[in-house]
Amino acid sequence: MITENYVIQNRKIIHQTKIAFLSDIHSENPHGLERAVEAHTPDLVIIGGDLFDRSAASAPALQLMDGLTENYACFYTPGNHEQYLKEKQELFAALRNLGTTILDGQSAPFTTRKGQRLQITGFTRREQFTNHETAPDDLFQLLIYHYPEKVLSLAGGAFDLILAGHEHGGLWRTKRINGILGHGGLFPKHAGGLYQEKGTSLVVSRGLASRMIGLPRFGNPPELVIVELVPAY
Repeated sequence: MITENYVIQNRKIIHQTKIAFLSDIHSENPHGLERAVEAHTPDLVIIGGDLFDRSAASAPALQLMDGLTENYACFYTPGNHEQYLKEKQELFAALRNLGTTILDGQSAPFTTRKGQRLQITGFTRREQFTNHETAPDDLFQLLIYHYPEKVLSLAGGAFDLILAGHEHGGLWRTKRINGILGHGGLFPKHAGGLYQEKGTSLVVSRGLASRMIGLPRFGNPPELVIVELVPAY
């Protein structure tokens, strides 16, 4: 596991804010992940979908969340795998009991200990974009949306930062090719990294699961993403 760091400058940020972004865990509890998160002392933790896997036991992921929610405010938006879970409602109830905020078409305010205000929104379906109510111009808008493809055009500049995953970094990676195989086929456009368009920053995690559709990673280790929001002067 590696850590990827991104710095986002924005005029709405007054107090430096650090986000630990975890995506595509797929019912695993990666060794050393909690310690890696702790080492970066984030202000909050965001889980960007596919925390669970429809073909794997959910206990390791719940154990991970038990540890994270003990120390951090945690926000979670489901991904595609959660749609097929028979025990979805029971798992979501367990997450809420641990203190996790689940966002599926909703927004939640969050204020850091230093006083930085954020509006955190989670979408799981495209139609939710049309029903989104804009917030005050001075409030930093963060969106969790599992799927990076076309999300910048769907968002239409309504958000300052979008956090996505889903592609597992293109599964296989070389020095010249960012990602080779994604859910949409060969050479996914948003395999992983930082993308910017019309004032919106999109950070795509390469995910934390060791495999995708039964295939191992190559040249593309699981990653913890740290996003640092800093003032723009």
